[in-house]
Amino acid sequence: MKLSTQVFLATLKAHQTIYESSHGVLGHRLLGMPTLLLRATGRKSGRTRTNALVYGRDGGDYLVCGSNGGHDLPPAWALNLEANPDVEIQVGVRRMKSVA
Repeated sequence: MKLSTQVFLATLKAHQTIYESSHGVLGHRLLGMPTLLLRATGRKSGRTRTNALVYGRDGGDYLVCGSNGGHDLPPAWALNLEANPDVEIQVGVRRMKSVA
């Protein structure tokens, strides 16, 4: 894996850790872009999986895109949503139950 990719992934992991550790007080924005925490159930493990994702809004809806960085395969979290669409999202300090 290229060094630039490793640095990028480490930055994303650090951002998510800060977001979760501060209970949303810090981390809502990453490089100026709004991010949310998506908590979904792993389709194989049954464990809660959390992903920090950039989002957009459409009225009262939160929109995320499962691009997986341009890879051919969808991200694992998108597959988890197909298996179980009941999720929790966290925007800043606010947590909300939702359906994908």
